[in-house]
Amino acid sequence: MTTSTEVDKVKTHSAYDGDIYRITVESQFYGKDDYKVDVNGSQIKISAEKMCKEKSDIKKSFSFSANLPSDVDPSTLKRNFVNGQLIFEAKKIGAK
Repeated sequence: MTTSTEVDKVKTHSAYDGDIYRITVESQFYGKDDYKVDVNGSQIKISAEKMCKEKSDIKKSFSFSANLPSDVDPSTLKRNFVNGQLIFEAKKIGAK
């Protein structure tokens, strides 16, 4: 299962890499501290807000939600921010 979307210059991609399920959020506009992440069971909600530098009265926002596949263990979910990408990884149930 692979899913990719792009909305307002924010790219999201989700796919299996062997026994790892990975969700990647990439944006040149939002930084590490702009993201808010909520995890409830197998549901992940990601949002971000940032004021535009050129016009201080304009705020840009982004939101994305996804459910982990049923064969993925939510308790193994980890997140990192690397090279402008917010990356979530979780293992398949029973994977070492």
